[in-house]
Amino acid sequence: MLVTSVVRLPEKDAAGAERHMHLTVNGEPYELSGASTVAALLAALGADGTRSAVLVGDEVIRAPAWDAFTLAEGDRVEIVTFAGGG
Repeated sequence: MLVTSVVRLPEKDAAGAERHMHLTVNGEPYELSGASTVAALLAALGADGTRSAVLVGDEVIRAPAWDAFTLAEGDRVEIVTFAGGG
């Protein structure tokens, strides 16, 4: 499924406090602060976005959509990083 529209959520709650979102990343609990996009998650994890594939639930999120795809509380995210070698 290709994502065609995305709703960007505020990075702070109504009281002005930074939002915290609870996710499951590669099977482990993870708390993301602030921006809640796939790109923000990859940056927080220090993941190499040039060699990664991302699934949210059962949906593949293509790299051009990472900046706009907003994660939701409780999302299950799988990040696969490709490694070369011989």
